[in-house]
Amino acid sequence: MPETEARKLLEAAIAAGEKRDYRKAIDCLTLLLSRTDSMPEAFLYLGRSFYALGEQGRAIEAFRRFLDSGGDQAAGLFFLGRAYLASGRPVEASRCLKKSAEADPDKAPTWAFLGAAMLKRRRTKLAVDCLERAVNLAPQDKHIYRGYLNALYGRGVRLLAKGDSESAGKILGFAIDNGLDGAAIRLWRAKALRESGHIAEAIAECEAALELEPDDASIRWVRAGLLLAGGRQGEALAEFDAIRAGHPELPALPADDVSLARLRASVAFREGRYKEAVSDCMPLLRANPKDAALRSLAAESLRALGELERSREHWMRAIEAAPEEDEFRLGLALALYDLGDYDGSLKAAERARKLGAESGEVDYYAALCRARLGKESAALVPVLQNLLRSRSRAGDPRLMFALGEALYRSGRPDLAGGWFEKVLGLAPDHELSLLYRISVAESLGDEEARCEAYAAYLEAYPDNQKLRREYVGILASSGSWALAAETIEAGLPYGKPDIRTRHLLAASYRKAGRYREGAIAYRDMLRDEPLSGELLVGLAHCLERDGKADYALALLEKAPAAAKAGAVPWMLQAALYARAGKSEATIAALRAALERDRSNEKAWAQLVAAYRKQGLSEMAANCEEEARAAIKKTRAARRSAEAKAASKREEPKDEGRLTAKRSDVATERNDVVGLADLDVRSRRRQ
Repeated sequence: MPETEARKLLEAAIAAGEKRDYRKAIDCLTLLLSRTDSMPEAFLYLGRSFYALGEQGRAIEAFRRFLDSGGDQAAGLFFLGRAYLASGRPVEASRCLKKSAEADPDKAPTWAFLGAAMLKRRRTKLAVDCLERAVNLAPQDKHIYRGYLNALYGRGVRLLAKGDSESAGKILGFAIDNGLDGAAIRLWRAKALRESGHIAEAIAECEAALELEPDDASIRWVRAGLLLAGGRQGEALAEFDAIRAGHPELPALPADDVSLARLRASVAFREGRYKEAVSDCMPLLRANPKDAALRSLAAESLRALGELERSREHWMRAIEAAPEEDEFRLGLALALYDLGDYDGSLKAAERARKLGAESGEVDYYAALCRARLGKESAALVPVLQNLLRSRSRAGDPRLMFALGEALYRSGRPDLAGGWFEKVLGLAPDHELSLLYRISVAESLGDEEARCEAYAAYLEAYPDNQKLRREYVGILASSGSWALAAETIEAGLPYGKPDIRTRHLLAASYRKAGRYREGAIAYRDMLRDEPLSGELLVGLAHCLERDGKADYALALLEKAPAAAKAGAVPWMLQAALYARAGKSEATIAALRAALERDRSNEKAWAQLVAAYRKQGLSEMAANCEEEARAAIKKTRAARRSAEAKAASKREEPKDEGRLTAKRSDVATERNDVVGLADLDVRSRRRQ
């Protein structure tokens, strides 16, 4: 493409972007990048257009290409990091933004987004530092200053959780005084002030929070405790009576604020407000670390919130404080089960049995663990069925999953599938059930159901690139190229595609009729593999199908000889010459193809047709004779090679080595972990 034409397209795209017509901008930029790779800055504008439309996967790929093509590192890394952050990938975002800040440390937005990424990662001190630097660089920017105050809020809460109530109170007070007001932040400051002994100030903050949210019962709980701690018994009783109006089952007002806080945590846990229960437990546990009952409440709340490692740690500390308590062992067993430590869970449950735990409870945990460990699956089926029939266990998703798994492992995928569906009805993102759904469909040979199962799994867990590659392979093998391209695009935020995926994406674009995007993908790969005949042909095909046969022909003519070492590029070049009416060039290109592959029947046929079209019947006849001889010779050579290979296979083998090889194969088969047995933790983000 001439530079003047390319420049006009770039300017049109920029103008469209300024008018927020991002689709038009994308059309201009895609056309430009499909025709030339001389303007890498177009990738930057393309990525920004996709970002504005919320298409983060395609934005990320465009920014990567901008960087790979030598674009400005600071700008490219900034926009790439911002797109990662919008995709919910704060770790990748912080890496890119940190490098961008190092390349150009005077850009306030870079530090602001880096602070936001750190805040998402709960690295509150770093978040505050980054946003403070952004504020210093752009003191008038209200959005950056608001982000700074939010970071201070997060830092204050984190410090309070670590027991530094003095610093927490000061930081939260600064954020409030500078405009970040609200009931939640004032309640956190009230808790910080209470822990540091500033009761009167804590009450004042609590009352300010109540003015903002007068119907929030959790604030009244805190205020009642603070009033008790401040010796204002009458007011505390009146506040508690207001609380009891909504909770008539509550006892009388406890004697002190610590007892009231314990009661508050218990009520929050009972009502399923687990985050609030943990928040209430932590200050009490810092004051009395050996309170086993409170520790167990925190442990179970954390398990319900999905913070399994913390839950396990708290259960261990509860057991340390009360080693003879069988209920704590069962709580630990459940946390370990959810963590995927089935041996540990089984041991904890059996230890509870020895301490006097109810036999039925222990049998429940033991059955769950044995089902996961694959022990005696067929024998477990009736045990699990009986447990599910009991009134107390009916509808238990863990039991339903265990029964489904036992049935599947017993060779009954037809019966297992229904149980996995029941689990998913209760917990739509239950990962192992989603994986088993794929396995069931495979076992039953239901291709449609298998594709639906892959799609459902990736909707819930889009960062599992292994499963995504499997699904894309299935789509490609069935010719579903448009869906294959969309599926690859959806995975772009979760890791840079490997070379195989890049090739497949380019092919999917081409076969789905997205020729311009295909051309861009092929050009991108040709930068890394300039001598690839496959990529050269793919790019030429896209250009030709997009109505630019002249561009395709020029590309092939100028291609390095090593990229045209095979017959296919020459055959495509011949076809383009023929379309342009260049007969002699067509014949020359076909001859070049046959020099590289004498057995290519299609090239011979096209050469014969080219001679006949020119009226050269004798040349056509000679060509046919030459083709027959060449093809005959090639087939004879192939048959000879096959015969040699067959005779080699029939040679006697060392029986000892053969036995060892069979043993190795058997071991390998036994070691293979099926799709359904994937360890959940192995695919989690670290």
